[in-house]
Amino acid sequence: MERPAGEQSLVKLSWCVCPTDTVYVSNRTSASLPTYGGEEEPYVTASASDILSSLVVSRSIGTSTALRILALGDSITYGFNEKPSNSYRKFLQCSLSTSGVPATYIGTTTSGDWTNNAVDGYVGQTIDQIGVSVSWILTQTPPPNLVLLHAGSNDILHSVDVSTAPERLGALIDKVITATGSSVLVAQIIKLGEGYTEFNALVDTYNAAIPAIVATRVAAGKNVAVVDMSGQVSADDLIDGIHPIAAGYRKMAAAWFAGLDELSISNVTGAFEDLGASALPSSGNCADLVA
Repeated sequence: MERPAGEQSLVKLSWCVCPTDTVYVSNRTSASLPTYGGEEEPYVTASASDILSSLVVSRSIGTSTALRILALGDSITYGFNEKPSNSYRKFLQCSLSTSGVPATYIGTTTSGDWTNNAVDGYVGQTIDQIGVSVSWILTQTPPPNLVLLHAGSNDILHSVDVSTAPERLGALIDKVITATGSSVLVAQIIKLGEGYTEFNALVDTYNAAIPAIVATRVAAGKNVAVVDMSGQVSADDLIDGIHPIAAGYRKMAAAWFAGLDELSISNVTGAFEDLGASALPSSGNCADLVA
């Protein structure tokens, strides 16, 4: 992503400003703006929302960083019931490759029909169970620098203390960041389809709590962002009411790709390119797609 014209430096924010606050900003660059405070230190006033919308936020993954991605979650991350179990991972990697972003998946197991197919997708597991299962990979060197987290579906399907599921998700995010220092994209989980629609009110409640869980970590200086999967994948994209078909996984890949911009991974440019299964190289190596 290009730096906006006139931007002299990148700014890292570690505080929160309410949008209705008045902000006093030094004005040494524009004689056209009304100023206050005298010639030694002139300043202008503006709303916090105006100031925040004009800032470029620099976070932890830079332009030359190769991504070590941990795809973390349950059977949706694994690719259960969608053969050959590529889930969103193959589509996402190929789009990263066409953007010139080197990416490697790491994980304790593999699924899919291409070579770079490591994953930590635990079939049937709840948030807390995923937290236990992922412990080993978090200790590996080098650790992941990007975690894609889609978790909570099984807590809802199995009625595991759903009211506190957002707090458990927050604890899992904290565990990942403490162990690895990685950036984390957190999904608002996909809604359920035929045979399971009675759970969608709980899905909505859970998803509505996730932005606040993430905002708390951002305010503490962590590089975390929310990705709305529930608004991307529809019931028609599910094979069994729970797990996406390939078309649904392409939508998930596009949502993850867009989420990278929220983390200011600055060598990811342009729109998601939906390559489709037929466009993947016979070698299974997405790097072959880069001219």
